[in-house]
Amino acid sequence: MVLDQNDDIAVIHFDITDPTLLGHPDITRLIDPARPTAVLLANVLQCVPDAADPVGLIRRITRWQAPGSYLAVSHLVSDDKAVRVAVTDLMITATKGTWGRVREARDVDRFLAGSTLVEPGLIDVSSWHPAVDPGRRRTSGLSTYGGIAHVVSRRGFIDP
Repeated sequence: MVLDQNDDIAVIHFDITDPTLLGHPDITRLIDPARPTAVLLANVLQCVPDAADPVGLIRRITRWQAPGSYLAVSHLVSDDKAVRVAVTDLMITATKGTWGRVREARDVDRFLAGSTLVEPGLIDVSSWHPAVDPGRRRTSGLSTYGGIAHVVSRRGFIDP
């Protein structure tokens, strides 16, 4: 595998909710938490059950990141409760119970409460570049919602 031949890349099979992840030897070898970093949680948080504390996960990451870092988050959301329940049930069955849930946009807003958001803030991600026509939009009742938070201190941006 090409990734195995590059010492500047690591593939880590690890539970993202495990608090020891950020101390993993491959992470500490490749990333200096004293320097600004970007962490991408692209469609990851919907895989984190409420019991695994997605807000706590974000808090750990942003407290680990140096000031000047960024955290990008996107999440599958729906305003329609029936759609949220149906997709969540399907994914829980498909993953044998190891999936989180489709949430509402307001849940994602709470995940990033207190953060300094990069413009345009938390929105449907297909709208990030309004000059680019995304083509025909799906009408499934699902969308991907997210934004980018600027980490301004080691305290993170969410109150304990």
